[in-house]
Amino acid sequence: MGASAWDVLPVQDLLPVQDLLPVQRWLQRDMPPPTFLRDNFDVALTHAVNSPATLGFMCRARVCAGAPVRTVFAQPGHAVGRRLAALATGRPVNCSTCKGQAVLLKDASKRVLVLAGNDRRASTLKRFGIQLHELLRVFGKAVLVAALDSELPLVRAWPHLFTHGHLQRLPESRLRAMLRTPTADLLRGKSRWLFAAWGSMYPQLDRSRSCPDRGSARLWLRDLGSTTWVHTAKVAADSYLDVLSVYRFMLSPSGLGVQSPKTYEALLAGTIPICHASNVAYRKLREDGWPIVIVSNWSHVNVSSMRAWWQHHSE
Repeated sequence: MGASAWDVLPVQDLLPVQDLLPVQRWLQRDMPPPTFLRDNFDVALTHAVNSPATLGFMCRARVCAGAPVRTVFAQPGHAVGRRLAALATGRPVNCSTCKGQAVLLKDASKRVLVLAGNDRRASTLKRFGIQLHELLRVFGKAVLVAALDSELPLVRAWPHLFTHGHLQRLPESRLRAMLRTPTADLLRGKSRWLFAAWGSMYPQLDRSRSCPDRGSARLWLRDLGSTTWVHTAKVAADSYLDVLSVYRFMLSPSGLGVQSPKTYEALLAGTIPICHASNVAYRKLREDGWPIVIVSNWSHVNVSSMRAWWQHHSE
């Protein structure tokens, strides 16, 4: 695959520099919708922060002018589940902003649904009235889920990217500078092998049954002992991206929402995430061409294997 693997990396395309921060802020606070959602989705269904039963609805102007809906972004929850069910049965959904009505495109093979914006896992979506097997018939082109924690035929993984909490901790100026840096420059000059420090925000996940690969990663690092090719010490937030950028690889076990922001922090720095095969979302993203290394056992990570992986992904 070589360097072309990085061509599929859609961090810059999915979240332009000016929208990197507003997307998460809009999902969690009462703010105008960022251009990322307006430009890429006909309809966005989200929940108000202080009232989970209240629905936030955003649509493109052309939808309210009568154009059919092709692409839907939905933040899983009860109110969103009801609106999705309404759209799926062909009933028009009223836009709370412009009072227009949204109706799905008649050709189901051209419809796309993205379920993202929070940590609600695919295995729990039925609780919110979201039936993935039915939505696959309605959105025939693609159904993508960020917190994809089980094998579901035809369902693809949506890249979780960053969360508001993580973005708040990172220097915004450095973040924007890295987004503007060409990938070839990010891959150049890396002198160290493996960054393996995590848990500053949710240390309890190392003991969680929902993230078994985190616990096994801790055990592997403990058994590995002191070694010069692994960095395990925590790093201050203001220097984190700079430190990360000198490493070729980052150990990236599962996070609260299946995927972890650290995977995308690594990719942003031109550092290749190493993820566990038990994580369905990462396996699916790898199948879609993302530059991610998948291992079935953390013990497969060593200097020899990383040298081969680096040659494959960077040359």
